[in-house]
Parts: sequence; C-alpha cells; structure tokens
Amino acid sequence: MNPKGAESYEDYYQNDIGRVPDAIRYAIDYAPEAFDGYFASRTAVIRQDGAALPKRYANLIFAVLDVATGNVVGATNHTRAALEAGCTPDEVVAAFVQTWLVAGFAATWGKVGWRVLAALEDEGVLPKRSGHG
Repeated sequence: MNPKGAESYEDYYQNDIGRVPDAIRYAIDYAPEAFDGYFASRTAVIRQDGAALPKRYANLIFAVLDVATGNVVGATNHTRAALEAGCTPDEVVAAFVQTWLVAGFAATWGKVGWRVLAALEDEGVLPKRSGHG
C-alpha cells in the first residue's frame, strides 16, 4: 500500500508526527497486511484536507485516548503532533484535565498526563513552567 503521497510508511510518520514509533515499526515488519488496514483507517481520520476534524483536534483526541489507556509514548507523540498542528498548550491541558474528570486523576494525569507534558518540556516543545524541573 502506498502511504498517502509518502515514499514509505516510515516517511509518512516522520512527516506527520516527527518520528516513527517503535510500535509502528514492529507492526510494519511483523504484520504488514494488518498494518495496511490500520493505516487506511488512521489516514481517513487524520489528514489535512477534507477531514471532519482538523488535524490538531484529531491528534488531540488520540492523545486523550492514549492518556486514558495509559500509553505514554502514544500520548506524547500525538500531543506533539497536535501542538505542531496548532493546538495551544492550554487546550492540551484542558483536554487532559477532562480525562482525569472522567477516568480518575491517578489513572490518567498521575500515570501519563504529567509525563507527557514533562517530556515535551524536555524536548523544548513546551516551555518549562516555574516551580519544577
């Protein structure tokens, strides 16, 4: 399958979220036919033109779902992509707070949410906030 104008799946992810997550690399290598289906669904949701949700909000929703399910790496990648696509840091924090209101502070913010923000601070994607780090 040709990944939406990219030379390869790896190129697509590099262009879309700035890296190729290890989980994606292994899925491409070990389950290529299944990954074709996953990729088709993913690119139907996250795309620049003609999508029902702007790319920034599609990535923010993925980030929130990753926070709710305990996926730090996925939440970090999707939050970075949401910010790069135009989400503000305040929108990200508000979405993460909504997650803790629904699924609990310890299970969301306590395990994942703050780690995502800290990782993005360390990368320089988010400014450091006073009082920590």
